[in-house]
Amino acid sequence: MAKTGYLDDLVAELGGDTADDPGALEVPADYVRELARIEALLERSGVSDLLSRRDELREKLKEMMGRERLERVVDEISGYEAVVVPSFTDVWDVAGLEERLTPEQRRAVLTVDRRAVEELIRSGALSRAQLEVDGVVTRRLRSVSLHVRPRRDGE
Repeated sequence: MAKTGYLDDLVAELGGDTADDPGALEVPADYVRELARIEALLERSGVSDLLSRRDELREKLKEMMGRERLERVVDEISGYEAVVVPSFTDVWDVAGLEERLTPEQRRAVLTVDRRAVEELIRSGALSRAQLEVDGVVTRRLRSVSLHVRPRRDGE
């Protein structure tokens, strides 16, 4: 297959000596090494800078479209369009809902407004330490993320 340009060269370089099958990587360190190699290639190729620039442009376009109340912008030259797609969330009337629930159902649907509680803690109206001592708040694992990065000195 003939190469057609820079992106093909980058794809070929990303292929490197590693098999296309991730199963060829046997131990966790193999995965870390492969991720490090890909990270270096992205940096060297400028792809990381392009992704940052894309995100910056998208945010500025979104702000501009909001300010000018535009729902759609078309660029005839590229054939691309930007479309504002609204998303919605439910807003509940707590008092009206509570009237319709049994005591057991109320306990099941009672939620805490984390932002409001955090603001009360920041303002000093509540003490996080005391809430923890009293068992009012505990920490529960929500998710685990993986960070692949250069080793820090001394680690």
